[in-house]
Amino acid sequence: MLHSVNHNTRMVEVRLIKLRNIFGIILIFGSTPTQQVKLDIKEFGSAMLGSACSAIGWECCRSPFLIPPDVAIKNLETTLNNEFFGQHLAADTVLNALRSHLHHENSNKALVLSFHGWAGSGKTYLAELIMKSLYKEGSESKFVKFYMASYHFPDPNASKVLEYQETLRDDILRTVGRCERALFVFDEVDKTPPKVFDALVPFIQHPGKKFEGLNFKRSIFIFLSNIGASDITKITYTNWKDGQRRENLRFTDFEGSLQREAFNNKDTGLTKSRVIDKVLVDFYIPFLPMEREHVISCTKAEIAKVKTDLDPEKIADSLAYWPPLEKLYSQTGCKKVENLVKFYDAQEKYGKAFNYDETNENEHDEL
Repeated sequence: MLHSVNHNTRMVEVRLIKLRNIFGIILIFGSTPTQQVKLDIKEFGSAMLGSACSAIGWECCRSPFLIPPDVAIKNLETTLNNEFFGQHLAADTVLNALRSHLHHENSNKALVLSFHGWAGSGKTYLAELIMKSLYKEGSESKFVKFYMASYHFPDPNASKVLEYQETLRDDILRTVGRCERALFVFDEVDKTPPKVFDALVPFIQHPGKKFEGLNFKRSIFIFLSNIGASDITKITYTNWKDGQRRENLRFTDFEGSLQREAFNNKDTGLTKSRVIDKVLVDFYIPFLPMEREHVISCTKAEIAKVKTDLDPEKIADSLAYWPPLEKLYSQTGCKKVENLVKFYDAQEKYGKAFNYDETNENEHDEL
């Protein structure tokens, strides 16, 4: 069944490529000698093929559906500067890793990133920004697969783990069969049964240029988890107590600790995983606990999106902070900010309606 789908997909691409060549020939014979010299058939043909895909509503593995590397990196960098706060290590490491991977098509392996931190620190948000920067369709792209452990891998039973592995293999073959520059994101790795990700090993690094007739080395795999979050907080807090600037923290301050924690942590998707054992994770990226100033920045950005006039400090102060004495870090990061901004905006605009509903509810209770 899978081979049939891939075959049909390739046949459609072949037909579109023929269409591209026909347009190229027509342009050559209709141009002047000078124009012929300047004409780049490959670029023109690719553009025509992309236009043909758009015309028939089919997502092709080329521009405009794949954002060119330089444009993708520039867009991501701009977005990170404007909308991603308090995570200098994550921003810098991801940008450099993507830039290197996208510009070297003959990489010896797929790019593997592991995001670590508490909820609300920006792990899922950064993964979504990467999707939007690489693909025109963003998270809706056929070349993107997103997995949530509590939904996709809920059962730790050994027989189910084998089933999950088989599903992963099929998904990866199918997705990379559509486009070698595919993206796979695994959320809740800390809730994933052990050994599930062992199925990824041959796709992340394989001998030769192709495996099962496909080049998986252009793909990207991202793991999201709270594994090692306590260590991240401890290192960050100690740095603060020592009077050091947060920006002085370096990637190397966390890498060894996160790798050990991921491999030795009990009953997670990376526990004693071959992905770690075979040194296939390129970067263990820490997401630091969010300080009040970062929550205020998140709030300002969200207020600008909603186009409302709210007090960002008031909203930030409505969240809980810890440790109890210093109240340094937000307990939920920026996770609640979007809904809080929308709530206070609605309350400001429709306050009377809310009071009316509350009055009705109280009257109903009294009855």
